[in-house]
Amino acid sequence: TGLAHSTHQELNGKITHAESSVITNDHATHTAGTMIGTGLDPQARGIASGATIISRKSDSDEAEIADFAAGGGILTNHSYRTGNTNNTTSVFGVYTDNVREWDEIMYNAPFLTMCKSAGNERNDVPAINGGDNGYDIINTVSGCKNLITVGAVNKISAYTGPQSVVLSTFGNW
Repeated sequence: TGLAHSTHQELNGKITHAESSVITNDHATHTAGTMIGTGLDPQARGIASGATIISRKSDSDEAEIADFAAGGGILTNHSYRTGNTNNTTSVFGVYTDNVREWDEIMYNAPFLTMCKSAGNERNDVPAINGGDNGYDIINTVSGCKNLITVGAVNKISAYTGPQSVVLSTFGNW
């Protein structure tokens, strides 16, 4: 719900806050670093280290995403939980009106790629998922058909092929 820390050594000068909020968030900062960290510390170099981002809070998403796409934006990241904050089993994987709204935004903006977190509630399975062995716990808009849903994997010490990538114990499936 907060903005990325724009003064972090790996992000300094690379983040524009699109809202006047003073609330910053460590998770937003971590995610921004994964995407665009400069690499002053080589272990903290982001995937697109030469890029910049516009940081927003996670409210008013639909209008902000549509405006961003209409202005020529091509990539958005939403690494936060949306909808189903009470982990109501009946809405996992359900194509709700809100999911349809996100899909319509992406359909109307064919050059926009959206990435969304799968969520991190798998350890809470007994309380939230009554018996699918940890499967079928994707929250609301993370189940859109037109976006890329991203799940967590364990740290990879040495990549030797696809077998090196192991799903985390907490990421939703």
